[in-house]
Amino acid sequence: MALGACAAVAVVVVGLLAGAEGGDIPPKVTIGGVDVGGKSAAQARALLADRGARLLDGRVRLTAAEDPDFDMSVAASALATRAQIDEAVDEARSSRGRIGRALARFGLTGTKDVPLTFALADGAVGRLIADAQERLGQAPVPATVGVNGAEIVTTPAKAGRRVDRAALTARLETLPAEATIPIHPAQPAVDDDDARRARDLGVRVAAKHRHVTYRQEVATLQPKVLLSALRFPARDGKIDVKLDPAVLRTALLGPLGIEELPPADARLAIRGSTVAVVPAVLGRSLDAATLGAAIVADPGADAVAATVTTTPPAFTTAEAKALGIREKVSEFTTPYQCCQPRVTNIQRAAKIIDGMIIKPGGRFSLNDALGERTAARGFVTAPMIARGELVDAVGGGVSQVATTTYNAAFFAGLALEAHTPHEFYISRYPMGREATVSWRSPDLVFRNDWPASILFSARAGSNGITVAFYSSKLGRRVETTTGTPTARTEPKTIERPNADLPPGTRKVVQSSGPGGFSITYTRKVYRGSKLLRDETFSWRYRPENAIVEVGPPDLKPEPQTPPATGTPTAPRAGGTPTTPTTPQTGATPTTPRTGGGVPPPPPTG
Repeated sequence: MALGACAAVAVVVVGLLAGAEGGDIPPKVTIGGVDVGGKSAAQARALLADRGARLLDGRVRLTAAEDPDFDMSVAASALATRAQIDEAVDEARSSRGRIGRALARFGLTGTKDVPLTFALADGAVGRLIADAQERLGQAPVPATVGVNGAEIVTTPAKAGRRVDRAALTARLETLPAEATIPIHPAQPAVDDDDARRARDLGVRVAAKHRHVTYRQEVATLQPKVLLSALRFPARDGKIDVKLDPAVLRTALLGPLGIEELPPADARLAIRGSTVAVVPAVLGRSLDAATLGAAIVADPGADAVAATVTTTPPAFTTAEAKALGIREKVSEFTTPYQCCQPRVTNIQRAAKIIDGMIIKPGGRFSLNDALGERTAARGFVTAPMIARGELVDAVGGGVSQVATTTYNAAFFAGLALEAHTPHEFYISRYPMGREATVSWRSPDLVFRNDWPASILFSARAGSNGITVAFYSSKLGRRVETTTGTPTARTEPKTIERPNADLPPGTRKVVQSSGPGGFSITYTRKVYRGSKLLRDETFSWRYRPENAIVEVGPPDLKPEPQTPPATGTPTAPRAGGTPTTPTTPQTGATPTTPRTGGGVPPPPPTG
């Protein structure tokens, strides 16, 4: 009889398990409150799509228990992009095992709800949390220690509060109609116990006289000095106790007879045609930081020894000598007239490059060295050449620095990588052997391909600029020749209309200057008897044309001659009327040529 009962139970269990296989989703399962128990996955997805659309079309209201006045409402579509339906259906299908399905079918289990979550929009939740933190959060206040008159006092810590980002994000994933923002206490970095510990140590440090010794000298730090030197900085959640080195230094330097000196870099001094190395100087100073740390570490000690430390210079004597800068290797001068605006630009540029050093293999760019010429950097408006005529621009005249520097590099035998002569010939410069510059392009670029460094010296006075290079001669020698100008072309007059001029008038914008021509020059660079480079350079100058602006035609009617009395006479055969010539008015002289310029597009100075 027992065997029969077991068999009956087995039959019932098998039947239950077999029945539990029906349907894709187990009975008594909901997703986001939607009953999907016993439904197929497709049916569940259809139901959830409608539910998700309605939730996305609604709003989420946020409140905070800590602040009854806080009320924030945000569109659900601003927080989430889509309902994660497939994920929810998959979780629901696997939410019960075979036995669980069977028990649920016969009402032997409770209802199981799978949440319907949403994919949150990038950044939207972060912005919402940041807004909530700003309105609800409070920064914790750490405990502090300080000196107030003759006392060391503490300020208690105060806890803050912060929005729980993870918890709030989890709540928003279901797009609830209303959610409470979870707020947690924010503990301060430094608590009251640590402040009391630091205060007690500070009291011990300032409680007694401290004798400081250095060699044969002894100085005494009074408690009031130690108290004024106490500092209590917080770091890594702990309050440190320190003595301000500046206060200790002021109190001890004189009594201990210590003379502090800042470190001085080695420098190169130009003396005529040679360069001398002015030695570097070690700095020396009282090691007040170490002294203060020793007093704090042993607040009960009566005496402590002071030490003096040396500080090396950033540029040592050995480094200065290793540059190999000993003598002048080239020099070039170009003149100008005093006191013009362009002279201001030349002097400003010379000051910038003066003292620069190009190490062996180093590349020099004048544009990189000077930077953009702007009024904020001390440059002014002056004439420069643009598209065949002189115009005013900030930095005009700097091309004279380019020409002078180019010639110094030329006679120093350096590798010339990039240079562009002026558009017009300027008589104060050597024919062809000159250079112009404008911001970005064109540029003057050369390289120091000698085994010793190059020192710039740029001096711009009231009547001219001189650029000299100092290095080691190393047997360098430069020979150059300049050919005879060829293919000369004369300047012409270019007329262009100007409707703003009075009718029949002409205005001289630019007078004609030198004609155009082609020129060739050479350079041979030697090191001792060895020829390092043999170069030929050619350039074609354009003629400096006159530019005249012409006003509109004068359309005034000619005056009529009254008829003569008596018998009229026939006009002479072959006679033609003569158009009166309108005199030139409003002509203005052109600005004198001041150098600086290249072919368009950029104006050059």
